Amino acid sequence: MKCINEISADNRRFAKETNIDQLYDEIIQNKDIFHLAINPQLASVIAAVYNQCESQLPEKRIDLYEKAIETMIERLVKLYIDSPTNYLDNNFQLNTTMLWSILQQIAEYLHSKVEGLSEEMLKKIIRECLLNHQKEALQILEDNIDELITKLVDIFKYQAGLLNEFGHNSFRFIHRTFQEYLAAKNIIIRYGIEQSEDMIYDNIHKKINIPNWRVPLSMTLGIL
Repeated sequence: MKCINEISADNRRFAKETNIDQLYDEIIQNKDIFHLAINPQLASVIAAVYNQCESQLPEKRIDLYEKAIETMIERLVKLYIDSPTNYLDNNFQLNTTMLWSILQQIAEYLHSKVEGLSEEMLKKIIRECLLNHQKEALQILEDNIDELITKLVDIFKYQAGLLNEFGHNSFRFIHRTFQEYLAAKNIIIRYGIEQSEDMIYDNIHKKINIPNWRVPLSMTLGIL
């Protein structure tokens, strides 16, 4: 409760004390969300989602993840793509779909590996996503892609709000549940394209006997 109060007060997200009490009640009544709210960073995310959803939390945990990530991505688009400063050139046609794809590929990589995500691997993932999304504007990318990747790396490392640095040059999601959700979604939607039933089934079949994929696969079924 103290954490929620501090977050709400610092950001002035709630006009009335009753809203804070209502949020607290909703959190303690949902054990899945309660376990997330123990983490101060996630408590901040939950408070932001609660505020955006007109003082109501999503009932399902996967809906909370979706809304939380969606909120963070929309903030990035507003700050770096749609802003007057045009930090990320509009010629690259960057959008929410591409940012989702990058996060999903990061999650897929991390969930398949033991080690964290290095900056070099982050660059590689971003490059693959950009080239996949921008085939029609390939010439533009070839001329400017390195500069764009450098900017996106800085955004995902320091501004996205989903990645933290654990040790030297090793990045992970702020909470494993975000990684699991994004990895689950990557089974269904890849590079912004919804996969066919056969492709989804094949992907699930390849991972079904891997213990580390038990939770993401469960989430995949929940999304479907």
